[in-house]
Amino acid sequence: MRIIVITDVHANLPALEAALESIRAEGYDALFHTGDTIGIGPYPAECLELLLNTPNIHFVMGNHESYFVDGLPTPQPSWMSDGEVQHQHWTHARLDPQMRSVLAEWPYLLEHDFEGVKTAFVHYGLKPSAQDFRPVIRNATAADLDNVFASLDAALIFYGHDHRASDLKGRARYVNPG
Repeated sequence: MRIIVITDVHANLPALEAALESIRAEGYDALFHTGDTIGIGPYPAECLELLLNTPNIHFVMGNHESYFVDGLPTPQPSWMSDGEVQHQHWTHARLDPQMRSVLAEWPYLLEHDFEGVKTAFVHYGLKPSAQDFRPVIRNATAADLDNVFASLDAALIFYGHDHRASDLKGRARYVNPG
């Protein structure tokens, strides 16, 4: 089985189109996106439409989808600048409000067994509520990721959120496509 994992498209349509062209040329059985299809970039609606019309794709909720579905955190957290709040409002205004119900169906965690390998797809480590993310650890070590993903029972964990490609082996193998 050929699986492809992408993450953090962040509404970058030219990059997404190029990536999907290459992915289609290589072929795949399943494509997984580990969150943040929208936010930051200028093409949230276009990226979402393209991804939703991609065959055999599976999504997990990222923080930017969560902001659209559930609203921005209130009160405004100290780590969220006024500029980010304005950008989130701009992004949300470009999306069809009916898309909230589509994105609300996306799980925070997908688990699959690929030929005996327990695999998890998640945007980042989940808080105990399983509907919010732990703080990002920059330049994480395998030991850090063992802690971040301690609640997951998987041998292979794909994640995103911090935008840095990595492949580390600790209690599990942790792969961030970047």
